[in-house]
Amino acid sequence: MYKVDGAEALAEADSRRQRTIITFVLIIAVVVVALVAVWFQASSRRSSDAANALSGLARRFESQKKFLGLVTDSQPNEIGIVDEQSIYRFANRRLAEAGGITQYDLIGKTLTAMVGPIDAKRIDRLNRQALDDEETVLNV
Repeated sequence: MYKVDGAEALAEADSRRQRTIITFVLIIAVVVVALVAVWFQASSRRSSDAANALSGLARRFESQKKFLGLVTDSQPNEIGIVDEQSIYRFANRRLAEAGGITQYDLIGKTLTAMVGPIDAKRIDRLNRQALDDEETVLNV
């Protein structure tokens, strides 16, 4: 009878098992790296596409703003756009001249600061009526 130590008997099997585990860990690492690279590439492409789309929209809105300015600046009337908080978001040249400031300085000012509290209340009431009714309101 020949007696063999367990470590000696299983040395080859343990070596093969260790090589197999290392191989699978390396394969898993390569797959994870590949997935991360694909995800990074896809997210970069989506970000780039979104940036291009937003850039196109910005150019379009800028050209519309210039066109709106060109049209309204040639009108004899004072024309302005205020938001729900009665803050000017757009003003033509005539409105700015009537207020004694530039068009760009007028943007962001409140209606009350530009026309006074009494007229601002009247205009604000008409604006709210137009928004609520979704119809044009004539100031007669």
